[in-house]
Amino acid sequence: MMLIQKSRYSLFSVLITLILNRCTGCDVNQFNLDSVGGQNRCCDKCLPGYGVVYNCTKENNTVCDTCTDGTFSSHIAHYTTCKGCSSCKNAYTMHPCNATHDAVCKCHVGFYLASYENTCNLCDLCPAGWGASRSCNYRENTVCTQCSNGTFSNKLSAFARCIPCSKCSENQVLLQRCTTSQDTVCL
Repeated sequence: MMLIQKSRYSLFSVLITLILNRCTGCDVNQFNLDSVGGQNRCCDKCLPGYGVVYNCTKENNTVCDTCTDGTFSSHIAHYTTCKGCSSCKNAYTMHPCNATHDAVCKCHVGFYLASYENTCNLCDLCPAGWGASRSCNYRENTVCTQCSNGTFSNKLSAFARCIPCSKCSENQVLLQRCTTSQDTVCL
């Protein structure tokens, strides 16, 4: 279903581009610059791997230059400079950055991807008396929930859940009852 929607969207985009280009007389890799006096100018777009150095004007065409090491441009554009590559801080590089694609990073264990920042942040740790109702993973931070009666967690952890309290056997003596942060102590 998603593939069909993407295909329809891509087909729609191509048709709109062809219609607009036919109306303006510009090639697919160009755009129409409306200039003063009603005259139109077809200006080049920069291809992936190239960034805009100078924007198109009524006198001069767009000037593009290759993206240097540490920068990339992943799409055809007439206004975008090359962008800096992601650094994969607190992560490992699955695919390195090149002139046409940004680096693809995956967070190390104990970190999660904060998508709004596109950075790997340290997972929250649940304190003793609390357990991870959702363990931290590469996409989501830890969700901590207070241990209920009859369960405990004595660890500072992004992964440990509350576990059931131990029970003393018939031949043992109860020294300390279980709390949410400590297991039962029997002798």
